[in-house]
Amino acid sequence: MCKKLGMLAAVAVVGTLVVSQTRLGSYVGTAWDRAKARAHKQVSPEFQLERARHLAGQLGEDIEKQKGVVADETVRFNDLNKQVATARKNFDQKRDELAKLRSDVDSGVTKVKVDGTRTLTPEEAKDRLNRDYKTWTLMEDELKSREKLVSVQERKKALAEQQLTTLFAKKRELEARIAQAEARLQELKLQQAENNSARGEDTLAEVNELLGDIERDLDREKVKSELDKQYGTGSKPTEPTVSDEEMRERLGVTKPNKVVRGDE
Repeated sequence: MCKKLGMLAAVAVVGTLVVSQTRLGSYVGTAWDRAKARAHKQVSPEFQLERARHLAGQLGEDIEKQKGVVADETVRFNDLNKQVATARKNFDQKRDELAKLRSDVDSGVTKVKVDGTRTLTPEEAKDRLNRDYKTWTLMEDELKSREKLVSVQERKKALAEQQLTTLFAKKRELEARIAQAEARLQELKLQQAENNSARGEDTLAEVNELLGDIERDLDREKVKSELDKQYGTGSKPTEPTVSDEEMRERLGVTKPNKVVRGDE
C-alpha cells in the first residue's frame, strides 16, 4: 500500500514539473517575442531604408555576376552546336562515300576506285567497305553523344537565363518597395511637422509595416540544379556482323538487277 502511494506521489510530482516547464517555456517564448518587437521598433525607419538600399545593391552585384554566367553558358552552347554541325557534315560525307562503294561492290566491277586515285580489287573493296562501315557507325554514336551534350548545355543556358530574369525581377520589386516606403516616410514626416505632434512611434510602425521584413522576402538563394554529367556513349559496340541487305538499307543503296562484268 505504501509502495503504491509512493508511486502515485512520484507521478504527481513529475506531472507538476512538466506543467511548470511547459508554462515556463511559454513565458520565455512570449518574453523573447516581445523583446524582439521592442528592438525592431527602436530601429529608425531611415536605417531600415538604408539597409534595404544595401540589399538592392547586393542584388545588383549578383545580377552582374549572373550575366557573366549566362555569357559563359551561351558560348559553350554555341561551340557545341558548331562541333555537332561539323560532325554531322563528316557523317553525311562518309555515308555518301560508303554508298558509292557499296554500289561499286554490288555491280561486280573488277576495279574499284577509292579516295579519288586508288584502285582496289573486288575482294579489297569488300574488305574496305566492311571496315569503313564500322567506322561510320562509330561516327554515328559520336554524333548522337555530341547532340546529347548540346541538349544538356541548352538546359544549363536556359537555367542561367531564368536565374538572371529572377534576380532582375526581385531587384525591381525591392526598389519599388523602397521608393514606396521612402515616399510614405516623407509624407508622415510632413504630417508630423504640420500637426506639430510627435508621431515617431507611429511613423516607425507604419514604415516598418510597409517595408515588411525585406530580408525575409528576398530570396537570395541561387538557383542550383544537379545536371546530369554522364555524357558517355555507354559500352563499346561489339562490332556485330552486318548483312549486305542491312547495309544497303541504311546507306540507301538499291541492289542492281543485273551484274555487269568488266572494267568501268
